[in-house]
Amino acid sequence: MSSQTFNTAYFKAALCAAALLAALFAVPSHGEWGSISVSKDASDNFQVVLENSKFKCTYGTVTKPYTDIKETTIREFSVKAAGGADQVGAPGYMDAQVMSMEKDRGVCIYADVVRDGADTKTVRMVWDNGQVFQDITMTKDSPVLKMDYYNYGITIRDFVMPGGNEWGEYSIYGGGSYTRKEGILTLSGYQYPASYYRDADGTNDPADGGALSYNGWFIIGVYADNGQGYVRVMPVKHISVIKALYGRGWEWAPHYGTKGDPVAFTGYLGIVSGGGGEIQSLGKSAADNAPGMEPATVPPLPITPTIGSTMLQKKRAPAMRIQRTGGYVAVSVAALSKHQLRVFTPNGRTVYAAHAQGTTTYRVPVRTMANGLYVFQVKTEAKVFNKTHVMLHYR
Repeated sequence: MSSQTFNTAYFKAALCAAALLAALFAVPSHGEWGSISVSKDASDNFQVVLENSKFKCTYGTVTKPYTDIKETTIREFSVKAAGGADQVGAPGYMDAQVMSMEKDRGVCIYADVVRDGADTKTVRMVWDNGQVFQDITMTKDSPVLKMDYYNYGITIRDFVMPGGNEWGEYSIYGGGSYTRKEGILTLSGYQYPASYYRDADGTNDPADGGALSYNGWFIIGVYADNGQGYVRVMPVKHISVIKALYGRGWEWAPHYGTKGDPVAFTGYLGIVSGGGGEIQSLGKSAADNAPGMEPATVPPLPITPTIGSTMLQKKRAPAMRIQRTGGYVAVSVAALSKHQLRVFTPNGRTVYAAHAQGTTTYRVPVRTMANGLYVFQVKTEAKVFNKTHVMLHYR
């Protein structure tokens, strides 16, 4: 046997022995308790999946019911336990953002894993030419995501299907003793037709959160009869408006004209299967263990914003309010551009159509319309639309 042949055989044997020892005494890798993956879908849009023993959370492109342009949001937030359901559901979405009355943030333009540790993993994401910039951190065996919002829009919105159902019950820390004036609070314009909390109201909605504050945090969630749902834990000092969304989630407006200039802040998003009780216990635990209400440091934006960018951005749907007045249905539309209102039956037969420029109130005569279901749709020249279903029953 030559020296070269002997050495080759020796090293092969040594490698086999090392592999056997490694298999017998393997140390779990960081990835074994969970994973974060960043990929591109068939349309070349980012998809981010965070998964541990408690949940699977997927950021991907969704088409909201009122628009034909996509946005990257949480489109899946599933309980991993037996019988667990997706808390988002189509056409729902979570952690979406509204940038202005005219547009939302659009698709994600940057995503990268910036931490892959033994106990935590973090993904960094950017939207809208850097106007939205945040970190999402997952912890080993925890049902809670830490959300560091560095740059953000007007509102953060969750419109979901708790427990896989169309709507659920709210669980609000301090809600049982929350004193407010009678009636529905409204804001000027149409962007927030009603609010649960609005600190500009002063006495009724104090800046410190009043009864709603748990040591400086809002703890608010929604859950279904099967106990599954989600909870948001958000810092009172950074939230100006909270809006309830018909048993399907919440909308949060940070620094909306109050509480100082917008600054980076930290919130938490958790998944539950134990109903309102777990929403409160999990929310309190997240608040009690939070290192702070703001990130310790704000990392540099990982992209170079394009000056004068003409990149395609998701257009915000024109707001629409409908009210019955005598023999007419008054349809108030808030939009800056030219738009058209069309009323039609579910099979597509048009019963009314008109167009206008800017904020307008249409008067749709209903005396000649039979009882039944109608679709009221407003559409702009940019093919952005909003629609709702109205049941007429007046005879």
